[in-house]
Amino acid sequence: MLEKKQHTRQLSVQEKEHKNELLMYLAHDLKTPLTSMIGYINHILDHKVDQEQLDTSIRITYEKAQRLDDLIDEFSEILRYDDKVSQLEVTRIDLNTMLQQQLAGFYPLMEEKGIRLQLHLADHMEISGDFDKLQRVFDNLMRNAINYSIPQTEIRIAGMLYEDGVCLTYSNEGEAMDAASVQHLFDKFYRAGSARTSTSGGAGLGLAIAREIIELHQGEIKADMMEGTTITFTLRLPYEQKVIL
Repeated sequence: MLEKKQHTRQLSVQEKEHKNELLMYLAHDLKTPLTSMIGYINHILDHKVDQEQLDTSIRITYEKAQRLDDLIDEFSEILRYDDKVSQLEVTRIDLNTMLQQQLAGFYPLMEEKGIRLQLHLADHMEISGDFDKLQRVFDNLMRNAINYSIPQTEIRIAGMLYEDGVCLTYSNEGEAMDAASVQHLFDKFYRAGSARTSTSGGAGLGLAIAREIIELHQGEIKADMMEGTTITFTLRLPYEQKVIL
């Protein structure tokens, strides 16, 4: 028991150090797009530029502003993670309606990368759960799929019923990863592969948060790499939440 406590304490210290390190790197990264934006704006103000130069400067400034917005979201994600998920506000949820409404907000992001969506959901996928927290899980899974999909490919989402609950899968084509990297995808602050860097990925918390919420719902989630570059996330949720005494 003593060894277990020491191990837990050591992991907590390492996690805190890693979090502080990430915050330091993000603070540094914030400076890069901001400096570029100021430079282009000053160039427009201080020089007579033709329409082509103006259009180029505005486009690049807009891209840097988007990157700045992404970095601020990463800050929020890291800081918010301290707010642990401790209990559920259980209601009856129609997963078909929830997913259809949620996915509508992602079409502009998919269009930017030329990504197609293939959606196959069984009828009557109703469960008991926390609406807001499960929506956060599906949001994280979809953002993850879009962020790491190869452009001009397809994201496939399927939902089916089984004896005790529902099963959902999210599949996309991305950078190949070895088995060890796949197993670490749900670790806090973990990002695998060259695509999962601070310039394209998040803080490495989305999947850790998803697992925490799914397990709180007495479900399970896992990742598998198959056919070279196809990664599939599979999650199972029970129809009802059992009372644990």
